[in-house]
Amino acid sequence: MSTYDRLTRERARLLASLALVDGLLGLAAAALALAAGPVPGLPPIVGALGAWALGCALVHLVLWAAFQPYRLRVARLRTLDRQRSRIAGNAARVRAGLPERRKGERFKTAFELAGRPVEEAEHVLGVGMYKEGREVWVTTFVRSGVVVKANAAIGWSSGCRAAEDLRRWPAHLARLDASEIRQYHNHPAHGNSTRPSPADFRSAAALKRLLGARGHALRTFVVYWNAIGEWRILEYDDRGSSWMHRVYDAAE
Repeated sequence: MSTYDRLTRERARLLASLALVDGLLGLAAAALALAAGPVPGLPPIVGALGAWALGCALVHLVLWAAFQPYRLRVARLRTLDRQRSRIAGNAARVRAGLPERRKGERFKTAFELAGRPVEEAEHVLGVGMYKEGREVWVTTFVRSGVVVKANAAIGWSSGCRAAEDLRRWPAHLARLDASEIRQYHNHPAHGNSTRPSPADFRSAAALKRLLGARGHALRTFVVYWNAIGEWRILEYDDRGSSWMHRVYDAAE
């Protein structure tokens, strides 16, 4: 979970508590006002809703003026909004700092994956895949923590397939003296939640069978994002299990 995620959760809890207090006390204030009789010239339902809205506004003003704990909660809410806005700006600037892929340009070429340390390559993948707005399949061959070869294929909004001949993977492993094959694809989801699909698990199993004795070298990942485009990378295996691998925090 990133700083933005934690702040968003805190904001939701705080906003709910303030809304509950304002709403309930506003309802009580409206009931007292309506007990004196309906609002002249207005249908009863309109008068009731107007009285409730006015009651909530008055309750907010009274609580703000009279109770320090309430003021502190409102002030914290405003601070959270400023912090979240700053982090969202950081994430946007990071994306803007990575060049756009030109039409017809290969993904792996546009984002220069080969030669990067794995952590750096994963950051570039998270940003580059976000910019594509559709599924991308990326395979990296890793030696001593550095990407020594990368292949990529750009798919469509709900699917993608490898562009290379997967039967050559064992030969690439041997020729490059690579210790790992890392296969990434993204789910174009920005709701801060996803999981590998049944097809993803079947694909991981098929790839391991393809690699035979070198199947242990394969690692498979799904990339996705939260509302402001901070990437997350979920690792999964061929047995139906998945776990968080890395989370990008734009506050850092």
